[in-house]
Amino acid sequence: MAGNINFTNYLKHYYRRNPLLITIMLRLEKISKKIAHVLRRGATNLMRIFNSFQKTKNVDQLHAYSKFSISLPAGHPLPINQRQHKLYDRFLPHLAKHLNNADLVVDVGANVGDTAASMLDANPELEFICIEPDDIFFSYLNKNAKTIRNNISNSKIDTLKQLVGKNITNVKLVGAIGSRHSVEISGKGLKSIQLDTILAGYLKKPRLIKCDVDGFDWDVLESASNTLQTGSTIIFFECEYTQLSQAARFKKIISSMSDYGYHHWRIFDNFGNFLLKTDDTHQIFSLMNYVWRQNFGGSSRTIWYFDLLACKIDEEAFLEAVVDKYCQQVDRLR
Repeated sequence: MAGNINFTNYLKHYYRRNPLLITIMLRLEKISKKIAHVLRRGATNLMRIFNSFQKTKNVDQLHAYSKFSISLPAGHPLPINQRQHKLYDRFLPHLAKHLNNADLVVDVGANVGDTAASMLDANPELEFICIEPDDIFFSYLNKNAKTIRNNISNSKIDTLKQLVGKNITNVKLVGAIGSRHSVEISGKGLKSIQLDTILAGYLKKPRLIKCDVDGFDWDVLESASNTLQTGSTIIFFECEYTQLSQAARFKKIISSMSDYGYHHWRIFDNFGNFLLKTDDTHQIFSLMNYVWRQNFGGSSRTIWYFDLLACKIDEEAFLEAVVDKYCQQVDRLR
């Protein structure tokens, strides 16, 4: 058989002569795929059991990158999510490789610093402002920032313990091990500060603002209206909502951003897979309605939420190339 002949075509060519042989081989192929699936599920279940044990014993997890490892609270879901969903939280490290040295990245809702860690592992020359209001997560954020500084010389990471917002204030933080979200209370709670106010204390304008605050990203972006109107900062934020009022505020800030010049939108599902590019905000609203119907049992679940990547015309060609390379890498994973 010539070396250039595709093996599948070879089998098809000789199918009539060897029907039993090819039937056996196709069945073996199906069996091997099932075995691989079972092994992946088994590894994920073992990790869940191990995480449950760590949670019971209150033992920190170590999450490894190529240059260092960061600490996660016991039971933090990041390792399981990335093992089960191979594109989970993979786009921003990819983007980091293409950002310029010394570009400033602002991470609102920094959690334990895992986004900064993954991006700095990909591009050690970036500068970071990491903002996190939760006491426990902030302690891990500071610890992990110190680890990064010890492993990447001259790395610049500012950590701020602040609740960022404009309308949502006087809150307490509630939630699971991996995330917290704000709940407004009548008594004494955390007070918010506008992102514009924080950024006014820095000479450099951010190249990228990443926001992940579990349902209140719209409020963070409203608090950055001056930054959004006057600059060309790339915005990457989570669009997740459990109430119609939240969905309405997301639609309002998306419309406002469009008025500010953010006409170029790229959408990723919550697993990290690129969905589509659009300059029509109504397509985004249609996707929001699509997810909303799933949230309350109107349809079978396909995705839980999505992330939005927005830019003005200045950054459009750059992001077009970056996302195209990301999709090419994903295609090669098959």
